[in-house]
Amino acid sequence: MKTVVSAEPVVLPAEQLYWHRLGPNGGRTSEARAYAFESVLPVALEDVHVVETKLAEGGWLLVGVPLTLMRHAQKQEQAERAGIRPASIPDHLDIAAHEHADLLPRLDFCTGPFTAQDIRRTHRSTQRWLTVIVVVIMGCVVLGSGHRIWELRSEIDRLQIEQERIIQEAVADVPGSAAPAAKLVMALRKIDSVQGQARNRSQPEAWELFQAILKRWPVDTSFAAEHISVDRQRCVIRGHAPTLAICEALGASLQGAEVRGRPLTVSPIQVRQEYDKVAAVALLEWGQP
Repeated sequence: MKTVVSAEPVVLPAEQLYWHRLGPNGGRTSEARAYAFESVLPVALEDVHVVETKLAEGGWLLVGVPLTLMRHAQKQEQAERAGIRPASIPDHLDIAAHEHADLLPRLDFCTGPFTAQDIRRTHRSTQRWLTVIVVVIMGCVVLGSGHRIWELRSEIDRLQIEQERIIQEAVADVPGSAAPAAKLVMALRKIDSVQGQARNRSQPEAWELFQAILKRWPVDTSFAAEHISVDRQRCVIRGHAPTLAICEALGASLQGAEVRGRPLTVSPIQVRQEYDKVAAVALLEWGQP
């Protein structure tokens, strides 16, 4: 004859359990709420298995079952399949009757160390499969990364070989027994030196620039030059004149001077009115040919 195990949960009388209701600020974690529950327990917290559920208004309902009662209830056949719950919720907790039907199924004592064997086996099986999946994924990632690294190394080797070939072709006519890379460095330095010398030869000397300024200097000007400095890039003239118009006329005369195709540009003259004269500073810059 086949035995049919009841699907109804094992119910424990409410008066054999410990109950406590906490407000919304009763504790942020389950551990904090358990310590708050311990303050009203007549026994040590270690001798009670506690479960909790959240109430509709935001508070918490905690219920504890003595360990001896829990172990006895767990021996019943339907406990493994349907769980262990309180039979009812005491009236002194002031919880509306219509909420009882929703709260009682959530107060299943078969949690933690008292989890049903079937559920434990399912959890262990799930964890094993998750471990296998993680290992497989990590293996694929490692293999993919290793293949990519191998491809990058191969590309680097190919580029290095190509670089060496180009250098050897570039210095094939350079005499000497040095390595191709050293020959290339020496050849580039020589090219830079020759180009620098050519640039220097093509640029006018400072005395040529000064001579060009003197040729454009008005003979009858009353501008008294106190300081003139000339280099290959610019010329600075400092001095004074009786009026601003004389300073501006000097700048207009110098504008357009040219040496070896490099025109002279006169920036706006900076002036400062003194007691009986105008102090001026003129900046002249040589353009590119």
